[in-house]
Amino acid sequence: MRAERAQVIDGLNRLALQHAGRSFNELAFSAPPAPNPPPAPPRRADFDIAALRALLNAAFSDEELTTLCFDHFRPVYDQFSTGMARTAKIQHLLEYAEKRQQVARLIELVEDLNPAQVAAHRGRLRRGAVVLGDVNTGGGAIVNGDVSTGGDFVGRDRH
Repeated sequence: MRAERAQVIDGLNRLALQHAGRSFNELAFSAPPAPNPPPAPPRRADFDIAALRALLNAAFSDEELTTLCFDHFRPVYDQFSTGMARTAKIQHLLEYAEKRQQVARLIELVEDLNPAQVAAHRGRLRRGAVVLGDVNTGGGAIVNGDVSTGGDFVGRDRH
């Protein structure tokens, strides 16, 4: 019985060395490799919160903002009180989304409900976004990232 066991282990070691480059014992008793961590969600610094505040203000009435929070951000809705100003509701929503790294989700929800307003504010929502082109005629493109200061552009680059 012991000889058979030794033969099986020897066979496993040869196979493991041949196919994995490690002995069976090393494979069996070593810690599994750590999985790759998931990509980090965008940090709050990636978004211009003042621009997001302006978007929320333009995109929703008080009633629509309340409904958004009730449907998608219940802990925020639970903080609302009778007669609370819309600006205070927006502030609660922004604080919640920032702390829980849900700003991108918030923008996606706003885009689903009011795509025209998101399109109008898109160039200002991410930090480092620069609008290239002639903004007087409505032309141009939004570029995220570093852009040289050469050429005509309106907007803000990273500092």
